[in-house]
Amino acid sequence: MSNSSPPSLSLSTAYGLPAVDDAAAWERLMRPCTGRLQLVEAPGLWRGGLASRRPLSKLQPVTVWVHCGVHYQPAARVGAAWACTPPIPGDLPAVAAANTRFGFFALRRDPPGALPSAHVRVFCAGPADGLHGLDGWWGVELAATAGVGHQPLRLCAGSRSVAEAWAHELRARSAPLSAVWSCVGGMVVGRSEGGMVHNAACGESDEVTLPLAVAVFRDGARRVLASDVVSDVAGVVTAVVQPDAYDLAVAAGPVVGVALGALLFALRVLVSARSVFQVAAGVSADLEELHGKLMEHVLPSLQSLPDDQTVGAVALQDKLGHLVADAEVLAGELHHLVRSRRQRARVAFRAAHRGGVVGSDFYARLGAARRSADELVRLIQLGLQRRSVEVALQTRQAVEAASLHASALKAVRRELPQLPPNIFNRWDDPELPAARLYTVVIKSDSTTCAAVGAHGQGGVGKTLSCLLVAHRIAEEADGRRRFPDGVHWVQLSQDSAVGDVKQRVCDLATSLSGQHVVANELDVAVGYLRATLQAKSCLLIVDDVWDDQWAATFISAVRTSAGSCLLFSTRRVDIAARTGVSTSVLVDMREGASATGVLLVHAEAGGTTWADKTDELVQRAVSVCGGLALALVVMGSLVRERGWVSAVDLVHQQRDALPSKSLPVEANYQLSLRACLLASYRALGVGVDAAEQQLWHARFQALCVVRPKEQLPRDALAALWGEDDPEVVRQIGRTLQDRSLVTLRGDEADGTLSLSLHDLVIEFLSYPGLMSQVQREEVHIKMVAKYCERNRIGDSTWTPAPAGASCVTVRKLWELPSDGYVELALPRLLCAGGALGRLELLALLFHWRFVAWRVKVGNGSCTVYRTDALVNDTMCVDGLDRVATVIEGALVYPDRSALSERLQQAAWEVWERFARLPHAADGEAEARLMPLLVSTARSYLQKPTIELYGASRLRLPQERRVFGCNSGVRSVCSTVNPDGGACFIAGLASGS
Repeated sequence: MSNSSPPSLSLSTAYGLPAVDDAAAWERLMRPCTGRLQLVEAPGLWRGGLASRRPLSKLQPVTVWVHCGVHYQPAARVGAAWACTPPIPGDLPAVAAANTRFGFFALRRDPPGALPSAHVRVFCAGPADGLHGLDGWWGVELAATAGVGHQPLRLCAGSRSVAEAWAHELRARSAPLSAVWSCVGGMVVGRSEGGMVHNAACGESDEVTLPLAVAVFRDGARRVLASDVVSDVAGVVTAVVQPDAYDLAVAAGPVVGVALGALLFALRVLVSARSVFQVAAGVSADLEELHGKLMEHVLPSLQSLPDDQTVGAVALQDKLGHLVADAEVLAGELHHLVRSRRQRARVAFRAAHRGGVVGSDFYARLGAARRSADELVRLIQLGLQRRSVEVALQTRQAVEAASLHASALKAVRRELPQLPPNIFNRWDDPELPAARLYTVVIKSDSTTCAAVGAHGQGGVGKTLSCLLVAHRIAEEADGRRRFPDGVHWVQLSQDSAVGDVKQRVCDLATSLSGQHVVANELDVAVGYLRATLQAKSCLLIVDDVWDDQWAATFISAVRTSAGSCLLFSTRRVDIAARTGVSTSVLVDMREGASATGVLLVHAEAGGTTWADKTDELVQRAVSVCGGLALALVVMGSLVRERGWVSAVDLVHQQRDALPSKSLPVEANYQLSLRACLLASYRALGVGVDAAEQQLWHARFQALCVVRPKEQLPRDALAALWGEDDPEVVRQIGRTLQDRSLVTLRGDEADGTLSLSLHDLVIEFLSYPGLMSQVQREEVHIKMVAKYCERNRIGDSTWTPAPAGASCVTVRKLWELPSDGYVELALPRLLCAGGALGRLELLALLFHWRFVAWRVKVGNGSCTVYRTDALVNDTMCVDGLDRVATVIEGALVYPDRSALSERLQQAAWEVWERFARLPHAADGEAEARLMPLLVSTARSYLQKPTIELYGASRLRLPQERRVFGCNSGVRSVCSTVNPDGGACFIAGLASGS
C-alpha cells in the first residue's frame, strides 16, 4: 500500500500497524471491522446548458465491512439518524437472502519489496476530483494498481477524522505479512472473533481455534536432534535436551498463526456456501484442504525455522505470505459470490462466453495455491533438515569450544597453594622475611615496587614467605583494596623450558582476561599478558625462578601496569638484583628465637611434649641443623616421633657418617639437611618387622619419579605404590608428611589430594647411595604399567610399530584418562624407564592418535608435543619439529572451528605432505617411522557420509560408510536389520 511516509520509516510505521505490545489493537486488526459511509455512485444527471454541462455526483449510504477485501451493501432504509462512522469491530453479515447490490473490492496485501497492490488517499471532495455538489465531504479513494483490472472505489465521510480513520484501517490491512509477523512474532491467536459466521439456517455460530502444534513439534524435534544428530558427541545430548539450551541453539522463527487466522473466516463462510452454489461449495472444500495443509504442515514447520541464511527462512516466509495473501483474496471473492446474484451471473456468463466450466478460474487458482503449498512444505522440510545438521554442527562446535574454554579456565583459575601445617611466623617482627616482603609489596605507590625479588639459598623458606604474603593479601581488606584484581601464583622450576613458561604466561592471561589465550611464541604470549595487565591491579607471584630470561619476561609484562606488582623468588642474587627490580629482599638462615620457633612449632605440634626436653637439647638440635629452615622442620618432625634425645643423637650419627660416604660436600647447611633426611628416612617403619620397614623405604624411594614443583594426584600415588584402596594411599601420604618428607595438598574427601616434594628432597632421592639406576628405571616402568593396568590398556591392545632397526611394542597410551599428572609426565616416565621406553616414546611421537592427544592436552596447541620431542632429544628432533610446524599451521583457522575439525584438517595435511616427501626424512629412524605417521594420520580421517533428506522432517536417514565398486549396479533395495538399523543392499553386475 503506497503512502507518503518517508523511506526511512519502518514498514510497521509506514502502514500504521499497532505497537507490538498492544494485543487489543492486533486482535481488532485480525477480525472484521464495519462502519457507515457514503458510496460515490456513477453520475446520472446533467445540470446547465451545453456550454456548462457537468456530472452531478450522487452519494449512496452503505454499510462497509473490511476483511479479506472491502465488502459494502447499500442501506435498506435510510433515516434521519444515518451518519458516517469510523471503523469498529463487527462481524460480517450472515448468509441470508442473496442481494444483487452487494459490492466487493479485492484488497490484496502488498508483496514485500514490490509494487503495492493498491493506493489509498484521503481528499476533500470537490470539482478537482470530479465530484460536484459534494462540498464539505471528505473522500477516501481506493484504487488498484494499474493492470489489476478494478475500478477505483470512492467512499465519502462527513468529517476528515472519519475519512482518515478508514484510510488508516485500509493501509494497515494491506500491510505485507512479513511486516505483520515481525511485529507479532511473540503472539499466537487461538480464537478469532472475526472468523465467526452465523448460519442462517440454524442461527448458530461456529468457532474454530488455531491448532497450537508448536509445542508438539518442538518436543519431537528436540528428541530427534538429541538422538539422531549429535548423540555421538560426548556431553552434547544432555545439553540439547534441556529446553533452555535447545531454545538458544534453535530460536523459534516468526509465528504465522496470526495471519493464517484470516483463512478461518473463509473456512466458516464456505460451510454455508456448499448449500448455495455448487461451484462455491467445491472451491470451499479445496480451500479447506489447503487450509488444513497450511495449519498441519507449514505453520508448525515454519515456526521452528530461525531467521538466518542457513535455510533461507526469509524467502520461505515471503512465499508463505504470498500464498496466504492469495488465499485471503480468494476467500473474499467467494464471500462475495455467495451473497451476490449479480456476481454469480457474471461468473456464469464468463464461463459460457469462454466455453469453459463454471468456476474453472477458481479451481485453477486453487490448484496453483495447492502446488505452491506443496512446494513450500517440501522446501521447509528440506530447510528443517539442513537446519538440524547445522544446529548439530554448531552445537558440537559450541560444546567443544565451551569445553576447551572451561577446561582452560579451570586449569588456570586455581586457588592459591595451601599453606603447610605448623608454620612459625610473626607479622610484627620486621626481621622475619615474610613481614619484610609484605611491607614492600603493600606500598600504596605501586610505581616504587613494580618488581620485588626474594633471594636466598635452597631450603631457607623463600616459597613459604611468598605464600604467606599471598594469603595475607588475598584474605585481608588492606590487601584486597591494594590489589582488587587478586593474587595470582605462577609456579616455575629448575626444569622450566620455553614451552612451559609460555604456557604459564598464557594461563595467567587467560585467568586475568577470562578469555582463552593461545600463542605459538613466548613474545606473543607476553604481549597478550601485557595488554591484559594494562587495566588490572593485581599481585603476581612467580616462584622458583632459575633463569634470568624468565625474570625478564615477567618484568616486561608488569612494567607498563600502573597498579600491579611482581614478586618472585630465586636462589640467584644476580637475578634478584637485575635491571627492572626495584627492591631485593634476602631470605637468610634462621637464627636465635626465629630458629628455635621453627623447630618447636613442629616438635610440639598437636600438643606433643617429651619429658626429656631440655634447653641444651633444643640448642643442640638448632645447631646441628645449621639454621636451615627445612632442616629445622625435618628435625622437629623427628623429635615429635622419637623424642629429643633419640632424634638429636640419630641426626648427629648421620652427620658424622656423611663425610665417609661418597657424597659431595658443598656446604655445612647441605650436610645438616642430608643428615636430617637420612635420619627421618631410616626411622620409617622402626618398631615393626624388617619386611614392613623395607616396604616403607621402597614407598619413599618410589618418589624418585617426582620432579620439582610437580603435584602427584591420588590416582598417580595409587599407581606408584601399587595400592588401589584410597584410604591406604591417604595413610601412606599422611605418614610421610608427618615426617616432613612430603607435602600434601587438597581435600581428601573429594579426591583432590596431591603430593609434592621440596627440591632438596628430590636432590636427596637422586643420590646414588640411596638407590641404584636399575631400581629407578624399574620404578618408572612399573608406574606406567600400573596406569595401563588400571585403565585396561593391556597386552591385548598393544600393536607393533617399527623404530630404528627393531620393533617396539606401542601401547595405546593416548587412551589414558587425564588426572593432572600422567598426561604431562608420561613422556618423561617412558624415557626414565630405559631404552625400550625411549623407543616406545619415539614411536608414539610418530603415531597420529598420540599426536592428537598431545594437542588436546595442550588446549589446541603443539606446546606439549614439542616438549615431548625434547624429552627424547637424541633422535628425530628435526623431523618432529617439521611435523609440529605443519600441525600448527592447520590448527590456526580464522573461523575458530572446533578442535576436532581442525585436527581432521591437520591429519589430512600431515598425510598429504609427508606421504609424498619420503626423501625429507632425517636419518634411518625417521625414515622408518614416517610411514607410521602417514598411515595413522590417514586412518584418523573421518570417512565421508551420505545424509538422505527424505520426506520426514523428524528423522535423518544416514549412511555411515561409502564403498566404491568397479562393476555396474543392477538393482538396489533398503532393509532394516534385526537391531533396527537401516541397510542398503546393491546387486552388482559381477554377481555380488
